[in-house]
Amino acid sequence: MLISPEYRDRMWTQHERRSAQVRALEERGKEYILSVVATCAELPGMHPTIGHLNLSEYPVERIDEILKQKLQS
Repeated sequence: MLISPEYRDRMWTQHERRSAQVRALEERGKEYILSVVATCAELPGMHPTIGHLNLSEYPVERIDEILKQKLQS
């Protein structure tokens, strides 16, 4: 998920987020969601304990590497 106010406010992305959260709960112990924060926006139902990467802290190339590693594991 690429978090931004636009992501938060669109109907489709709300559905996508809820579906991802359900899957993450069903697959306990497996990391499933990796959020990337583009612009600060609070998302309903997303707890602050859920890990995320912030574009202001990581260059896009590093986020790309992390996502690839996550997909391969």
